[in-house]
Amino acid sequence: MPKLRSLPVRKLRPHLANPTKGEGKPTQKLASRKIDELAKRIRLCVKCPLHQSRTLAVPGEGKKQAKFMVIGEAPGKQEDLAGRPFVGNAGRYLDHVLEGTGIQREDFFITNIVKCRPPSNRTPKRDEIQTCTSLYLFEQIRLVDPKLILLLGNTAVKAMLSLNSVDEARGRIISHDQRTYLATYHPAVRFYREDLAQKIKEDFALLKTELLRHDSVLSPS
Repeated sequence: MPKLRSLPVRKLRPHLANPTKGEGKPTQKLASRKIDELAKRIRLCVKCPLHQSRTLAVPGEGKKQAKFMVIGEAPGKQEDLAGRPFVGNAGRYLDHVLEGTGIQREDFFITNIVKCRPPSNRTPKRDEIQTCTSLYLFEQIRLVDPKLILLLGNTAVKAMLSLNSVDEARGRIISHDQRTYLATYHPAVRFYREDLAQKIKEDFALLKTELLRHDSVLSPS
């Protein structure tokens, strides 16, 4: 694996539609209760057309006060059936990439840009993204208040950073709207883009470096 260069933090202009900082973090107990309340609302949500074809909505899971957050695009077939994020092939690959890094899935709060599976796994539409992020995702971020957010795939990068693609964001730490982000390709691309496998490994190596820098539970190797 090529040695990763130390890269400066890139700052993007504030995006007013993404108020993830809010007016201050609530107490841990209150934040935990509000995250549970959000999950209940998500499971019953009928605010956009995606609810018509879903089996189960997928609010997200993990530590409610996690230092680190993972945001993907949308639930897939297995996630739709289970009501849990990243349990299908992409989730297994995510777990595989984390093997050997000392990073555990349980160290993160894991969710998606939209909480219901789009028909035939199509890309979420703009109004679906706007509805789900404004009602649920931005509030989840505010309540969890992570030190670092890992974005997986173009949809997450576009929604959270207002960039056009992962290629514009990967390989560096990005400061945006008072949050810190790292972006890589969605693990699902590994199954039809073999050429991206090495880039994904490099990005997760950079992720490990950042987790350690943020005083993670991990120990330097």
